[in-house]
Amino acid sequence: MRSKVNKFMFFNFEKEETWLNEMASKGIEFVDYSFFKYQFEEGLPGRYTYRIEFLENKVHHPESMHYIKFLEEAGIECISAIGHRLYMRKKSSEGPFEVFTDLAARLKQYKKIRNFTGTIVILNALATVFNVILIFANQVIPHLNIAGSTTIITIVFLPTFISYAKKVRELKSEIQVRE
Repeated sequence: MRSKVNKFMFFNFEKEETWLNEMASKGIEFVDYSFFKYQFEEGLPGRYTYRIEFLENKVHHPESMHYIKFLEEAGIECISAIGHRLYMRKKSSEGPFEVFTDLAARLKQYKKIRNFTGTIVILNALATVFNVILIFANQVIPHLNIAGSTTIITIVFLPTFISYAKKVRELKSEIQVRE
């Protein structure tokens, strides 16, 4: 039986990954993702462990395709992808499934997410300022909705950006301590 769950898209990849693994522990196996829709199938509790990776390039880029092929050859099933986000799973019976096995790899991942969300925050904040200026210059009607949308996007992504910026600083400090 296939079921769809409409859920607001996660902006914190760790929380999303935790949620997918909690669902898997109940026998609800994640099989696909499309914008705001997670698809699940009934399965065996705890059969899979899920991981999410934020790729350097979009999924259909040749480097990403090569990386995905490498993962599949290593026994990791790439079950869905959207934009830069890659959803993977591996049978739990095959042992631990960690994508980022050291601090440097985790730091690189967090930097990619921080940079991506930071770009969204900055561009939308600039668009908000630009639209507010237009509103005050009596150009209210065509720009009012855009100003509201860009403000909401900025507010939604800002906590994620701050969270990953903090994680990047913490990991850099931890790496320096270990050196």
